[in-house]
Amino acid sequence: MSEEKEEQKQNVDAQNENVENAAETPAAEQPELTPEEKMAAEIAEKDAKIEQQHNDYLLLYADFENYKKRSFKDKTDAIWAAKKGILEDMLSVIDDFERGLKEMEKVNDESVNSLKEGVENIYRKFANFISQKGVTVIETKDQDFNTDFHEAVAIIPAPGMNNKIIDCTQKGYMLGDKVMRHAKVVVGQDANAENNESK
Repeated sequence: MSEEKEEQKQNVDAQNENVENAAETPAAEQPELTPEEKMAAEIAEKDAKIEQQHNDYLLLYADFENYKKRSFKDKTDAIWAAKKGILEDMLSVIDDFERGLKEMEKVNDESVNSLKEGVENIYRKFANFISQKGVTVIETKDQDFNTDFHEAVAIIPAPGMNNKIIDCTQKGYMLGDKVMRHAKVVVGQDANAENNESK
């Protein structure tokens, strides 16, 4: 009986030793890499890292460029809005000068003529000042009516002048390349031209 127990004990010890040996040795022995293969693997790994970093850099650069463009646009829009607010208030003063000068032209009096010269000088200085700030008059004479720049206050029959500006009741102004105030105009309408177009 004791011999059987001894034999069983030896079998268990042998199994335990086999398990320990199996744990110590790797399941599949990997073949040893040559130095060239090791270097090629390292180079491939580093190339992948460089590629990833390059892509990250490009994304970051694109984001920064977009941010710069956005902030520049916001800044120019803010400057334009501030300029427009101030200069727009001055346009009514210019309108008053122009109306006053028109009325003075109707009177032929020596005292009024000398006063007119003084007013013209002030008007010219004022017009030069806003011109230096980038304000320009919107052309209306002999122009086609264009809703981007003109506002029609009246449409009158005018043979041969279809969609042409007949008169300007209030000057329009641009600030840089943007409309600051639309020109108020009278537009001609030729009934014959419209009939020809409909045919």
